[in-house]
Amino acid sequence: MSYNASEGAYECIMLLKQGWYNYEYVFRRDGVEESVATKFEGSHYETENDYTILVYYRNPRERYDRVVRGFRQ
Repeated sequence: MSYNASEGAYECIMLLKQGWYNYEYVFRRDGVEESVATKFEGSHYETENDYTILVYYRNPRERYDRVVRGFRQ
C-alpha cells in the first residue's frame, strides 16, 4: 500500500479473483524485517471460538430445506 496525501489514506489497487479473502493489516517500518499486526488488529489469541453447525437436507420432491441435525461446539 502507498500513502495518498490528497486523500489522507493508504491505498492499493490489485486484481483479485472472485471469492473469499482473509487479510490482516500489519505495521512495518522501512528497512526493518519485523512486522507488528497487533497495532491495528489487536490481540485475540486467547478468545474462545463458539461454532454452530447446521446440517440441511432437501428432498428432491419437496420445496424446502430441512434441518437434520445441529451441533454446537
